[in-house]
Amino acid sequence: MELRQYLSSVLLLCGLILSGCASYAPPQAGPRAFESRSETQVDGGVRVSAVVLDPKESEQAFAAPLAAKGIQPVWIEVENQEAEEFVLMLLGVDPDYFSASEAAWKSRRLGERKTAAKMRFFQEQHIPLVIPPHSTRAGYVYTNLDPGGKAFAVELIGERDVRRFEFVQQVPGFEADFMRVDFQRLYAPHEVQDLDLNGLRHYLASLPC
Repeated sequence: MELRQYLSSVLLLCGLILSGCASYAPPQAGPRAFESRSETQVDGGVRVSAVVLDPKESEQAFAAPLAAKGIQPVWIEVENQEAEEFVLMLLGVDPDYFSASEAAWKSRRLGERKTAAKMRFFQEQHIPLVIPPHSTRAGYVYTNLDPGGKAFAVELIGERDVRRFEFVQQVPGFEADFMRVDFQRLYAPHEVQDLDLNGLRHYLASLPC
């Protein structure tokens, strides 16, 4: 009898938790402060801007705990002012990237409802893969989480041309051990020598065995 009451209590508690969970609601469109951190590169008539979102920014942009699920959105904008169509290769951004539906499903909360609406929103936010001539396309790529820094490439394939833009960005909010070191004061001025290659050879040769 006690076991039956215990199981009934557990089921009731689970039901209350699930019934109290809200349906997924896409965030309201608004200013995206992270775009001010974007880096831009230009090659001919093609201009690419990109920025890696930190955990707080990604949760605000998608109303979902993406970082806690190992997902890190990268926002990319491609401006193509040439007469050639380009196709974005996602493998350059992350060889193991998540599709929009994968990212939506993986980031769901306990008892979250209306997952179809969530998947639709995530798909709408994904960057289009085809960038027609004289057009601009922007959106996200759902990559694996790199908490400290991220290196990625935006590779565009055209009928007669390939454009590759390489980025290395630090992710805000991450503090590694080396960031706490004051390298300017680590050594006294007389302990540091500015040597060229030949000077380094002579210095090493003068050291004791």
